[in-house]
Formats: sequence, C-alpha cells, structure tokens
Amino acid sequence: GLAEALRADAFPRVIFLMDLLSDSGRHALRSVNLLLMALIGAFFAAVAVNATISTYRSGAASWILEWPEFLFWAPTAAALVVFVLASFSRLARRG
Repeated sequence: GLAEALRADAFPRVIFLMDLLSDSGRHALRSVNLLLMALIGAFFAAVAVNATISTYRSGAASWILEWPEFLFWAPTAAALVVFVLASFSRLARRG
C-alpha cells in the first residue's frame, strides 16, 4: 500500500504552509517531505529485514499457527523495501 500511495501521490498533507511559499519553496518542501518519508521507510525496512533474518535463523514459530515467523515478516520486509526503492527513485527524478 505504501508504494501505491507514493505512486498515486495519495499521502495526506497540510497545505496551508504550501500556499504561503513560492514555487521554489514548495518544490524544496516537497523534496524534504519525500526525503523524510524515504528515511523513515528505510529505518522500518531495515528493522523488518533484520527481523526476517533473525526469525529465519532462530527457527522461531508462531504460537497460534505454529508456522515459522519469518513467513510473517518476509512480506512486510519486501513491501517496505519496495517503498524505499520507489521513494528514493522518485526523489532522484525530482532532482
């Protein structure tokens, strides 16, 4: 969902500040906002990838379903990595 929201530019914004800025100020603020989202996403992606690797190595299983826990972490980690790649790609295109 995060990568799709990024593609569709569907994140919520507080626009009253944007109305006060010039075009270059808006561009700079959008770039800072995108960089902040990418860095926060990178932090959560690193945590999720680390959790996936840790649970795979430990062989931990969920108590309820008795499935390996890395099967729950892997899709989350993959989605966050895709989000980070998409956000840094968009940031690079913004220039």
